[in-house]
Amino acid sequence: MHNGCKQYYKCRFDASLLLERLRNKRLMFVGDSLNRNQWESMVCLVQSVVPRGHKTLQKFVNNGSLNVFTAHV
Repeated sequence: MHNGCKQYYKCRFDASLLLERLRNKRLMFVGDSLNRNQWESMVCLVQSVVPRGHKTLQKFVNNGSLNVFTAHV
């Protein structure tokens, strides 16, 4: 059990809460392929609560080494 959690249901990931806390902010993952996998997992979880047409995924640089996910309000 996580130190801050008394009951399991309080520890579940809340994508809407994360988006609200990140409103008007930027979150960057910098590092190797492990960090990229963490980023992809986070985007997968978060994008599921953003309505279609209110999100973009942009890929920059030749090999796609810079990806930007944006949730539009």
